[in-house]
Amino acid sequence: MSSARIVMLSCALSLAAAGMAAAQASGNASPSLDVSMLASSAEGAEANVRLAAAGAELRLWAGDTSAELSAGLALPGVRLGATKLSGLAAFLYRPAAADPLLLGADGAPLRLDNPESASWLGASLGEDFGLFAIAPRADAGRTAYGAWLSPRGGKGQAMLVATREPAQEGGPSWYDPPVPAATRFWSAFAVGAGGKAWAIAGAGAAGTGFPGPDVGACRLEARASAGSFRGEFEASAASASWRAPDGKDAPALRLDAELRWSRRGVTATGGYRLVVDDLAEQEAAKSTARASFAAAGRLGQAKSSASVLTGPDGGLPSVELNTGLRPGLLPWLTLSSSWRAAGGEAQRLDLFASIDAGGAVRFCFDAGLRLVPEGRRFKGSFITAMMLGRVGVEAGVRTGGWVEPVAISPGGLDCFLGLRARLR
Repeated sequence: MSSARIVMLSCALSLAAAGMAAAQASGNASPSLDVSMLASSAEGAEANVRLAAAGAELRLWAGDTSAELSAGLALPGVRLGATKLSGLAAFLYRPAAADPLLLGADGAPLRLDNPESASWLGASLGEDFGLFAIAPRADAGRTAYGAWLSPRGGKGQAMLVATREPAQEGGPSWYDPPVPAATRFWSAFAVGAGGKAWAIAGAGAAGTGFPGPDVGACRLEARASAGSFRGEFEASAASASWRAPDGKDAPALRLDAELRWSRRGVTATGGYRLVVDDLAEQEAAKSTARASFAAAGRLGQAKSSASVLTGPDGGLPSVELNTGLRPGLLPWLTLSSSWRAAGGEAQRLDLFASIDAGGAVRFCFDAGLRLVPEGRRFKGSFITAMMLGRVGVEAGVRTGGWVEPVAISPGGLDCFLGLRARLR
């Protein structure tokens, strides 16, 4: 997604969230309408609409570069259209996901998503229990149907899913034979417990196919806090033949642990991740050690992070260092950098500067310099924004990503104009 679209969408969603929170706090259930439109010389035009009222929400997106009109609808007990997976359903499809899936998740397995970027199209009926259907947006032929039981505020969940897996032609290799169509079933469950300063949740899933192998996966999540410290832990395992309802596999083993210390505006974090794609191959393990530091005070804000990735080839690790600085005397200025090396050789160095200033009329200027073995690359953007009553207007110009110096010309720049409005 382009930087211009990110600016427009973030503004619209921020306004929507603020308005919904204010309406709930005041008990006002009157409808609200958020509209954002963006016209770009490089990417065409698009429009986003969000209508919310008393527990119901409708989201629409349309662009002139695609004949598709994407929509999502949420009503009490109903989700329809552009959605994302939640809780036990998210575990079943991605048992080794990098984000927490089980802690604090209950209710319906589908949540409304941004219609432009949603990866799933689905429908669900019910809240604490019910029926649902879900398919990848890019592959509607892998539609899955299921039922769930997940009382809101409860500590247990259960789910049954069935799908018809399409046949695969296979490849030219002897080890890549054709695969016939199969009917597959999955069952999954999750339990959890917690207190004021801790929480733990675990889930397991089993699947079978006719024809097809039996598969299984499990996941454990935990978090705890004490004083200035907070720890998080995730672990997952999957059988070698694991396939989710959309046909995706999962690493055989994944472990992730993180410890965070925070006090008086200073935060330090350390973590470690181990991913083993195949337990039968010792060279399939990848590990990542990471650390970060952030501080905020009268002198400004500063942050830095580092990660070291050791791959399965046993060679020199990949290293990435990131820094950011916002001086207290110049709060409108942000400086940042990113450096990456692999195999003992530098891959890139990125330097960024961002200026965000103004009052009723705001100006934002971003500039970046990338140094790579092939030479130098540049990127930049300029955006101005102002409010006219309830209508926000944004206009800007930017480069088409990272470009070589000789490629910078007026004809190669992307000019865009955006409007957003909120009506009640």
